[in-house]
Amino acid sequence: MDVVDDGWELQNVDTGDLIPLLDDRTLPITFFIGVGSQCERADSDCGEGTVQPGANTTIVTENGQAGVFIPAGAVDQPVTLIIESADDRPCIAGLLEPVYSGSIGPVGNSCYDFHTEPPLTEVNAAGKFNTNVTVGICPDIGNLDHVTQDLLQIFQLHVGADPAIRPLNNVPAPFLHCDPAFQQLVGSRGSRWGNLVGGLRALFLPRALFARTTATFDLGAGGSTDMFSRFTWALPSQQDLNFDQAPDLSAILPGATVNTIYSRLGVTLSRTNLLGLCPGSDVYANDYGILGFHSGQNNISVCPLGIASDFSEFAFGAIKASFAVPAVLACIDATPTGFHNLLPGGVAFIEALDADGNVLSTTESTTSRTAQRLCVSGSGIAAVQFAGKGSAFAIFDNVSWTRVLPGS
Repeated sequence: MDVVDDGWELQNVDTGDLIPLLDDRTLPITFFIGVGSQCERADSDCGEGTVQPGANTTIVTENGQAGVFIPAGAVDQPVTLIIESADDRPCIAGLLEPVYSGSIGPVGNSCYDFHTEPPLTEVNAAGKFNTNVTVGICPDIGNLDHVTQDLLQIFQLHVGADPAIRPLNNVPAPFLHCDPAFQQLVGSRGSRWGNLVGGLRALFLPRALFARTTATFDLGAGGSTDMFSRFTWALPSQQDLNFDQAPDLSAILPGATVNTIYSRLGVTLSRTNLLGLCPGSDVYANDYGILGFHSGQNNISVCPLGIASDFSEFAFGAIKASFAVPAVLACIDATPTGFHNLLPGGVAFIEALDADGNVLSTTESTTSRTAQRLCVSGSGIAAVQFAGKGSAFAIFDNVSWTRVLPGS
């Protein structure tokens, strides 16, 4: 059923009939829970339903631990969708720890297979959904701190895809109890629609049967994908930033400020000198590189678009990358560009800082004016900072870091 625009009627999406929402009247709804007929194992947490091309469809498993939202237009013909918990451990072979796949069995499991009958290759010409769908899973995360919880992502295994294992962009999954938008979905009391949805909550949204600790995510308990396979939650142990692409995979335009654009991934960017040349607190994506303007790729710089992206420690200050979860290794690409006065020499540097700002280690480039990978390592790197050393200039790009694993 769909709610019509005025909120006073429901429309049967199969027959087109309108059902008025009248005060003090019962609502004739036939609700079918199709659990089990297409599931491979009787002892799994399973949910299934039929997806129609022209209708939004939400399917949640029997125990309320996983679900999916399929927007209208995602399939070209009716298809049966099946969600089922999986007991294979590891859930996804090759996925780096820490992984949060939960318990084996139908209760507290966070490893799920999603598939369609018939397969999507027989439903849509492209062999995948026409538009992205939302996969949601409530993970068992124990006593993981809230900062680390918000860095978790759903990972997908799809054999034949490139790469076969990939993290999904976090999105709301309001059909799951562990999602912060769940209460908004079930409605607020006081309105006709809120009363209706609140009254039907027990019918349509299964109550979770497990009592172990599950996360409630600030950014949602779902991931966005255009294909089905196996899914579970994990903390990405290594992150890579290229300043050309945001976490949601959208392009970063030259000249954009990037101070907080990667905060979802656990890193923020700042400057050590707000009063130097190119003054201010902004850190920029700047495509004025070795090849001049419009070089085709963004570098990270203290200077805005229109000014060369290379900078020196003395005249401009350094850029500082601060990590929400401490790192054990951090690297950056650096290209020394000399002293800008035709004198030879000049190097770039990166240094690791602890939580108190003390220098843990420093690595310098050579004087060669070619891209060089500079890395620092140590226990509990809270931040790194980098610049051309002294009065020397350098260009920087492609930051990566490896996190300290929880509990280590």
